Amino acid sequence: EDAEGGLMTDGLIVLKKTKEPGVIQKMNPSDKKCEVLMPTKKTRKIKHQDMLLLHPGPVRSWELFEMLEAPMKATATKVKGAFEALQAGPQDLGALAELLFGEYTHQTAWAAWQVVLEDVYFHGTPDEVLAYDPQRVKDLLAERRRAAKAQQEHEEFVERVRKNELTEEDHEGRLGGVVDLALGEATGCALLKEIGIEQTPQNAHRMLLQWGHWDETDCPWPSRNRVNLAPFDPDLPEAKWASGAGERRQFAGTMKAFAIDPEGTLDPDDAISLAPDGKMWVHVADAAGLVDAGTPFDEAARERGSSVYLPWGVAGMLPPQVTEAAGLGLGATSPAMSFGFRLDDEGALHDIEVCKSDVEVTRMPYGEAHELIERGEEPFKTLFAAAMRFRERREANGAVGFQFPDADVSVSEDGQVAITEIPLLSSNELVMEFMLMAGEAAATYALDNGIPFLFSSQPAPAPRRAGLGTQ
Repeated sequence: EDAEGGLMTDGLIVLKKTKEPGVIQKMNPSDKKCEVLMPTKKTRKIKHQDMLLLHPGPVRSWELFEMLEAPMKATATKVKGAFEALQAGPQDLGALAELLFGEYTHQTAWAAWQVVLEDVYFHGTPDEVLAYDPQRVKDLLAERRRAAKAQQEHEEFVERVRKNELTEEDHEGRLGGVVDLALGEATGCALLKEIGIEQTPQNAHRMLLQWGHWDETDCPWPSRNRVNLAPFDPDLPEAKWASGAGERRQFAGTMKAFAIDPEGTLDPDDAISLAPDGKMWVHVADAAGLVDAGTPFDEAARERGSSVYLPWGVAGMLPPQVTEAAGLGLGATSPAMSFGFRLDDEGALHDIEVCKSDVEVTRMPYGEAHELIERGEEPFKTLFAAAMRFRERREANGAVGFQFPDADVSVSEDGQVAITEIPLLSSNELVMEFMLMAGEAAATYALDNGIPFLFSSQPAPAPRRAGLGTQ
């Protein structure tokens, strides 16, 4: 209403919620709504309580659009002067506009209201504008300067990233998010998103190499796969035989077992042998004989799950003292869980026996064992012949074998990566078939003796489709 109580039109208002300006074009007292021309050049019906009057007008429609196209802006000196003036007490928006611009018009009212909305020096309503406490203003301005400086530094950093011109400071403190993603410790990375690169661990790794933050020796795979590379507790006790180790059959002195492994294997865990009576044996390192459930050794093994071979070494599942005590061939004799069996002419297992044992083990690389097989030396000649009979039986029963190329990857002390092809030798086939024999022997023994067991199985192969051949 105007001063005489009549309905006022053409006044400049602002919506409380959206902060949009508008000009009142028509008022309807019955429903307490106004038709307001908006910056979109369309009219909306607005409730009285949803808007604030900034200037009584008259404001023409074209003046609203002109005001928005070329808005006025108060100088910093004028704002500070008005701030000091309002320390004496609140003023209305008209008085603030006059302090800032020297006059009260719809343009200066809108510009003055923008200063209030900045929420730095002033707050309140058009009827009562108040000045903030000076200390609050000082602290807020300092914080905004810090934020603006940080934003500028970040934008400059992103530009250096795009140009691959990172500084030492960038490497030391700004790439943590990329490293976390590469190591699998985060699921996303704000920096990669900002420069338009898909946020994957592989891309993070690639960019760290490209930026020179990492080199070829930085390996994220252990972290991604949660491999525990921490050293074992030095206060773990000496490895001693657990309470359930029991009596052991003494094979030492009666036959030799051979642990055939790749060069550099540190924890040999299986071996094969041929007894004088013709019975064949597979010996498995009896780590359980050293590790009671719930002991520090057991807890360490549970935490790691398995030994992991890395280019620069091995992250063992068990502490070194257990490996040294249980590894086959690391001592004069080795404790083992032994699976004995005979093989008939058709390659089927019979006369199966399982026992804890103490066996004399000779360690041997695959290359040396291959040469002994090729020369027909015993016991390798007999063991290999048995392995081939067992394979023929498996294949006759529908087994399918896949032979893929293998390689050894190593890293020298100066960071040179070497990839060496590993040929498939007769000794590889020998060990593979005997490990399968041991699995069948264990399963058969468990079934015959009612021992609960975990079995690995697969459905029978599907009939061959026409045209696919027989290989």
